[in-house]
Amino acid sequence: MLKKSLILLLGGTLLFACGNSDDDNTGGNAGSESGGSAGTGGTSNTGGSAGAKTGGSAGAKTGGSAGTQTGGSAGAQTGGSAGEQTGGSAGAQTGGSAGAQTGGSAGEQTGGSAGSGGEVEPCVTITFDLHASPQYFVTLEDMQTHSTAPDKFSFMMQKVPGPGPVVYLGVGMQGVNLGADLDFDNVTEAPASGYATDEADSPVIGRTYKSGGSGQTGFIMTNNVYVLKHPDGSYSKLSWVSAKKGVIVINAFHSDSTDLTCKW
Repeated sequence: MLKKSLILLLGGTLLFACGNSDDDNTGGNAGSESGGSAGTGGTSNTGGSAGAKTGGSAGAKTGGSAGTQTGGSAGAQTGGSAGEQTGGSAGAQTGGSAGAQTGGSAGEQTGGSAGSGGEVEPCVTITFDLHASPQYFVTLEDMQTHSTAPDKFSFMMQKVPGPGPVVYLGVGMQGVNLGADLDFDNVTEAPASGYATDEADSPVIGRTYKSGGSGQTGFIMTNNVYVLKHPDGSYSKLSWVSAKKGVIVINAFHSDSTDLTCKW
């Protein structure tokens, strides 16, 4: 009986020991395995790395790079390059080139060409009174009349005995009588030849400016046109309009070239 009791007691102890050992193993290992795995799956690696990945890299990516891209490069692109393109190049193009084109070339084109083209010079009417002075000297370069002889003159008109005043050329002057086939206005070019100097008894113009009449009633004009060649190579054209009671009226024009076009 005592032996049987000891066996039962020993068997219960062993069973109790086995029950405690299984309980510790399940709680410990399962706890360690869950705690370890859960720690591995959800600890700082997931929360830290993922957080760092999202909050750090992604944040840096968004806040840093994207911000830099937008605020820096894009801003520089818009505010810098685009601004320079508009304010610099475009402004220079408009204010510089376009301004120079309009103010410079057009201005030179207008001012230069119009200025160099020139206008037709005016014809001149010369008048003097041979009753006030018996002779007058005319300088055609400045269209002036002189009652006394200047150092040089183009022609002179003098009262002499006979049927009317006589015209004499100045020293070095040559002339040609073109007749009346063309009137004064239509003689626009000096001839290349035919010029002569005054001879003592045959002046180029002389009294050929008139064909009759008298000084008191007025001489009849021939309307001849005369071209004079000056010693300096310039030219003049003349035509007597009237001669009455000493008052002489002559159409005249002087040119530095053979072009004798003038306008009234």
